[in-house]
Amino acid sequence: MRYIKLPQTIKAIRNNAFYQSRSLSGIIEIPASCTEIENQAFRETGISGVIFNGSVHIGQWAFSGCSNLIDINVTGEQTKVDQYGFASCGAKRITIGTGVEFGEAAAALCDNLKEVIFEDGVKSIGSWAFHNLSTLEKIFFEGSVGTIGEAALSNLQNLSEIHIVDIGKWCQITFSDYNGTPGNPLYTPNSNYKDRHLYYNGEELVNIEIPNGVERIGDYCFYNCNKLETVKLPETLITIGNRSFSGCDALKEILLASGLESIGSYAFYQCQSLSNIDIPNTVKGISSCAFYNNKLEKIVVHWKEPINISSNVFYGVPNNCYLYIPIGAATKYSNAGWSCIPNIKAVGILSLKVNSGGTASCEAYVASVSNNTENILFNPYQSFSIKLEPDFNYKILKIKLNGKDVISELENNYLLIDEPEEDLSLSVTFAEEHIEMGDANGDDAIDEKDAIDTASHILKKTPSSFYDYAVDMNDDGVIDITDVLLIIQQVKESKAK
Repeated sequence: MRYIKLPQTIKAIRNNAFYQSRSLSGIIEIPASCTEIENQAFRETGISGVIFNGSVHIGQWAFSGCSNLIDINVTGEQTKVDQYGFASCGAKRITIGTGVEFGEAAAALCDNLKEVIFEDGVKSIGSWAFHNLSTLEKIFFEGSVGTIGEAALSNLQNLSEIHIVDIGKWCQITFSDYNGTPGNPLYTPNSNYKDRHLYYNGEELVNIEIPNGVERIGDYCFYNCNKLETVKLPETLITIGNRSFSGCDALKEILLASGLESIGSYAFYQCQSLSNIDIPNTVKGISSCAFYNNKLEKIVVHWKEPINISSNVFYGVPNNCYLYIPIGAATKYSNAGWSCIPNIKAVGILSLKVNSGGTASCEAYVASVSNNTENILFNPYQSFSIKLEPDFNYKILKIKLNGKDVISELENNYLLIDEPEEDLSLSVTFAEEHIEMGDANGDDAIDEKDAIDTASHILKKTPSSFYDYAVDMNDDGVIDITDVLLIIQQVKESKAK
């Protein structure tokens, strides 16, 4: 095969330079010195490959009609491809590199195209860039894509696989809709289209954890991912987009983290395996049909002043579905549109936090917690007990109910919650038998060294022997300078005695 290396003195290849030069064949290497390949420069030539060594402006129809051009790699961080730049090529695969602007209809009528690869940091994909390519089967997203124009990835009837390598970046890609048709390539408008599957690092999604820092899950982001079972959302998440989990009929667990503000329309439409949902009180809006046609049995909400919702938000939930609301708010919920749910029940919520080293169980509400935090629903004004069971060689170090130390109220390892009238927060700390509060290093003495070791831990120079649960003196879940000061205070009080 011929290999043509153009000289380094070339700065531009002008309009129509090799237009219809069918005898021009082989691989063309474009030097870094060349920054312009003008309109129709290689149109309808016999070239089978092109190598770009730098950033270049590729004009309209520059490589169109090159039927032997099978594998196209468009690279260079400031490379720009104009309209129809590679239209009607014989390409089977196109790779678009970091920083590239791939223009409007730039790959139109590439009727042999099987795969498209977007490298991380592609600047833009123009409108209609890959529209209506019936042979396209796979699209690879290796990271973020800045802008994707209207209909750029639409009407792809045989597209069956979309591959991603970064869940967080995938969630934040924005696909432009066109005349009401979603731009996300996961969307299939009718049964004439092949089923589409989303793959993460080569495997179809089953369980995913969206990384911290992601603020938005885009429209149709996990649309019809029918093998997806569990999703863990980050604390940073603010928005769940329209139809983002629509049709995920195997989805049975998704934890909506505090900080979430909005849930888009049809976001969980036909999630047939989702039996319960806990909506945090940070949510300010739930759009129409968000939980339409689900099999929800339990919906837990936390607003004392509920947000207004449309009657179709939970349309189609079964008759055994219960809405659990805060104590004393029933009338407010009925007036805010929540009466669309068949059963409404006022309950209290016990947030129970337990570290490793033992188990806290509530027999009345069939709950058992170890090394975790769980919300337990309880009937208001009815007493119940929490049983605390330390592991072998462990003890109960502290118990705080709504911030108050209640370890003295423990009887035979049972804590009585007496006729509660409001939501409760209970934290239980288990410890090795020889550890006391403030004993950071476990040497059976509480002294200045414990304060020093705690300060070292804060500075990320944690000593080899360090008991973090014993130095969270104010039980706020964070070890900071306040805890150091409280240890010093405890040492002073001990010496004063």
